[in-house]
Amino acid sequence: TGPTRRSAPRTRRTLSSRAVPSDGNTGQHPPADWLLRAERNRRPNHGQGNCLFLAIAGHPGCTASHQELRQAVVGYLRAHTDEFMPMWDGLMPTPNGVDIPCPSFEDYLRHMAEDGAWGGHLELVAAAHVLGAAILVCGHSVPTSLFGDRHRPMPEVERRYALWYADGHYEGIRT
Repeated sequence: TGPTRRSAPRTRRTLSSRAVPSDGNTGQHPPADWLLRAERNRRPNHGQGNCLFLAIAGHPGCTASHQELRQAVVGYLRAHTDEFMPMWDGLMPTPNGVDIPCPSFEDYLRHMAEDGAWGGHLELVAAAHVLGAAILVCGHSVPTSLFGDRHRPMPEVERRYALWYADGHYEGIRT
């Protein structure tokens, strides 16, 4: 059958409540006043399939461009295929909201390396490792999730990233 339009975002492009080795998902929402302050401090970006990488690269502690970050994340995913392939949903990283099956994880990575390919859960896990950072993702409609190495102490402030997620779009949060 052909591509199907999704009624709701899927795990790869959104946050997953499923526990994975590098995902410290709390499954809880922070207090409403904290969320309101975070929402007011969002750093908008133009997105176009690059919003996750733009949100992280726009953080003062990140010295990479969003393109450099994307390539580093794809390289990390490729080097750790055995860890990430079981978490992959089998779909292309399409920016248009259409689910298209992807024949292999290597094809997925080839497409993810291209400008405009949507990033999500896998890329958040990999970005936290690449940057040696803790990445907090929050929003009104998602459980607050912390991505990073749970076996290491919390990194210094400049390596703590906060992202806002709403309606399939990531934005940085000024902290």
